[in-house]
Amino acid sequence: MTDDQVADFALESLRSQGSPAFVRDNARPDELVRDAPAVDFTARAGDTLLAMEHTRGEPYEGFLADWNLAHKRLGPVRDLLAGRLPDDSSFNISFSPASANRIALADAHRIAEWIAETAPTLGLPSTRRHFATTPSEVCQVELTVYRWPYREFEPREPQVRYRIGVDTDNLRDALTLRYRRALTTKLPKLEAARSDLGAALTMLLIETADFQITNAWELGGLFQSEVGGLPLPDYIVVVMVGPDDRPGMSWTYREPGRWLAQPHFYSPEMTIT
Repeated sequence: MTDDQVADFALESLRSQGSPAFVRDNARPDELVRDAPAVDFTARAGDTLLAMEHTRGEPYEGFLADWNLAHKRLGPVRDLLAGRLPDDSSFNISFSPASANRIALADAHRIAEWIAETAPTLGLPSTRRHFATTPSEVCQVELTVYRWPYREFEPREPQVRYRIGVDTDNLRDALTLRYRRALTTKLPKLEAARSDLGAALTMLLIETADFQITNAWELGGLFQSEVGGLPLPDYIVVVMVGPDDRPGMSWTYREPGRWLAQPHFYSPEMTIT
């Protein structure tokens, strides 16, 4: 996955809600301008220029490194499970932060076989029997597998997802600190692009991989409370990437001139407004 793919996905999401059909420029301002901070991307729809600034939202320091390592170690497990699990549910493999380095590639077959045998025995979340933890002979790290029946409009792929178990007691404070930092750093760059590049519109683009941590429906309030006196961008879009490293869904929280009361959800599978 590249930043370019995430940016293109965000532009697709804007088109799905009726915005102009912006096309991303190949040249990146942050690579062309060396003597001053510059935005990451620009895109055009006719004569209208959109400036885009990309950042990553992480729930704790080192999350992205943990996530990338988990994908490397557990990606083969997901491949081995293709077509072997009950097709009415998704399955989350959860493990503690900074433990992915103890999951050996050689464990993939044992982990996959254990999940294939265990998955059909798991019940509904309401029964509190919808999860099970690997015995020590399967893997050095405790992996907990959760079964979640699909909801009506939920994308069916990927069926196997990774989850880094995070202490959520102080999560709101941690997320607030991180997004406050992103807003403070990124929004002035976007505002400068209006005069420096002639941008008519601006977008703050936040990429995240933490499906289980980020409550997408609450982020709008967090953004509004933390923006303070900073210059507002025209669009704020959060793009979630999956265990396959591809953008899978997005939420738009702001469009020109207004905050959205409910974020606009987009995925290639289904769009809900």
